[in-house]
Amino acid sequence: MAKTKKRTQTQRDALVLLAIPVVASVLSLLLQVNFLVATILFFGLPAIWLSIKCASSVKKALIFSLLLAIPVSILVDYIGVTNGSWYVPESIFANRLFGVVPYEDLLWGFLLVYNPVMFYERFFCCDNKRKSSIGKLIVMSVLFALLLISLALAVGFRPDLIIRDYAYFWMGVILLLAPVVIFISIYPKFIKPFLITGIYFFLIGVTFELTGVELGHWIFPGTSTDFIGWVTIFNTTIPFEEFFFWFVVQSSSALTYYLVFDNDTSELA
Repeated sequence: MAKTKKRTQTQRDALVLLAIPVVASVLSLLLQVNFLVATILFFGLPAIWLSIKCASSVKKALIFSLLLAIPVSILVDYIGVTNGSWYVPESIFANRLFGVVPYEDLLWGFLLVYNPVMFYERFFCCDNKRKSSIGKLIVMSVLFALLLISLALAVGFRPDLIIRDYAYFWMGVILLLAPVVIFISIYPKFIKPFLITGIYFFLIGVTFELTGVELGHWIFPGTSTDFIGWVTIFNTTIPFEEFFFWFVVQSSSALTYYLVFDNDTSELA
């Protein structure tokens, strides 16, 4: 009986999560919402639902997501915008962080980490007995702080170092793809949860992308030396890097950092 009840709850949660991107897309297009509202609809609603269904993991996931997402969002967005990889034409805020990064991107980046982590906790763990590794979180924070300092030094003294051919591709390989490949090769038991999590966030990512491009939330102003190729989905053409790194790899990358830096060693045993 208990197993049947748990299975029913899991199926209900899955159906609710699957319905969210459909509802979010319809509302966004009908109401012609801005980037911030669309982000809340597509990613804020799943975050709320998952937080309710797995409340014991919220604090842990929240702290980790903030520590990872904020520095990575600033780093990736600054380099991406500077290289013409993407650009958000309109922000509801009068200013941008460092004159480049729209503040909406910080929320989006945070939710890109928080949601996969909470999805993993809800459907594969939801166990508040596991504790964060404070030492490993500090190591992660120091690593990304050093990257941000390096970026600031480059901006101040060698801005030419930031402008690189195929910057989007190399950022994706180094920060997203490589950690996942290395982690899965060492811990293949995580292939299943990574795959299931990835399928859901692939659906959200594609729906959000198609809706956002239609509403003009972002554009891709780069030239032929900024992207390695293009992908067309339902008459909407986007860079290959956008499709591969944010739709296919990103959720697994978030889980990789989470499992490596925010868990005791027992989960990886």
